[in-house]
Amino acid sequence: MTVRVVNSARSDIHETERQVIAAIQRWDTPGLAVSGAKVTVVGGRSAEIDLLILLPNLALTVEVKGLRERVGGILYCPVDGDWSMKGIAGDPVHSQARGNPRVQAERVMWGFKNLAKELTDTNIFVDALVLVIPWPGLPLTLDKGHIAMPTGQDVMLFDPALDNLTSWVDRRAHREVMWTAAQVGTVLAALGVTETSRNPDQRVTAAELTAAFPTPATTPEPDPDPVRPAPAAPRPALVEEQPFDNPIPYTPAPRRPAEPEATEDQATENRDIAPTAPRPAPEPPEPQYRHLNATQRPWQPRTEYEPRTGYDPAPRPEPAAAAVDRWTAPPRPWLGWRATQPGRIAVAVALMLGMAFGAGALLDHPAHAPSTVSTTETSRSAPPLPPATAPSNR
Repeated sequence: MTVRVVNSARSDIHETERQVIAAIQRWDTPGLAVSGAKVTVVGGRSAEIDLLILLPNLALTVEVKGLRERVGGILYCPVDGDWSMKGIAGDPVHSQARGNPRVQAERVMWGFKNLAKELTDTNIFVDALVLVIPWPGLPLTLDKGHIAMPTGQDVMLFDPALDNLTSWVDRRAHREVMWTAAQVGTVLAALGVTETSRNPDQRVTAAELTAAFPTPATTPEPDPDPVRPAPAAPRPALVEEQPFDNPIPYTPAPRRPAEPEATEDQATENRDIAPTAPRPAPEPPEPQYRHLNATQRPWQPRTEYEPRTGYDPAPRPEPAAAAVDRWTAPPRPWLGWRATQPGRIAVAVALMLGMAFGAGALLDHPAHAPSTVSTTETSRSAPPLPPATAPSNR
């Protein structure tokens, strides 16, 4: 039995949707599909489902999308956000949900779920699927990103043989029957598909519904008054029971005779008895390392059994002094005050000033004064020179 697609002869169906409808009509499985069903979505608006597939164990809303340009490659289709593809500017496919067809499929999915719950009074789970149709002869790959799709929602490439769709439906199908012929008839009537529709393409008979959605076999109820079997013979007792009229006689255990109480004379005699001598204290152990001197004996803690004799244990080794850092160690006292860094600088400045004053005093001493004799007086004290005469030619 193949799936019948109702309302599939409309003239406004897109070519990509016609390819999917033709493949669904060849699908060998019981069920029914409706093309172009309208449901109410969030906000009170009416939205159209490209293809509504009803199977005995599954309810599925399908959105069919084709590429806007004749290209191939990788189609990026994340869970949230706009879809994109190299070679196509803007949205690679036509969508009514701001660039994400999955959101559009989810919106109509909730619209049909609310309608089915209102009409059948059952909480039926509805799945959503987006079928992407590639151009013939151009390979296409889907990149869904690293975030998994929500439960019951997916995006897949269209296969005319419907192998991938069949395997996905087998994984998602419920074990128990979800849809009966009466429930499907009620939902189709709300969608405008009835047995009395004038258009044959929108008419579904009760026989078709019964054949596509058979009534599940019910388990026969048990007979309210079954014949009770004869009671079984009582099992023999493993231990022979004692009759109640001849009980076993009870013999109490013999009691221990009580000790006689002490008389007054015996108590007086007990007070006159001398007390027992105390036990001698244990001898102290022989101290070890007696043949070694105090520096050679290893240190041992004194115990309560060791008497204070001539044995003198070696003192505990003192911990080694830690290395002193000259930059971090506290300053040492000098001349009654601590030589801190500012004090050191003051002392250095004072020494330099003292040296400068001492050098000035030495330079001002009379022994180091320069000579006051002028060159003019020296020249006056010298005798005059004779006048120079020219040499004679005679």
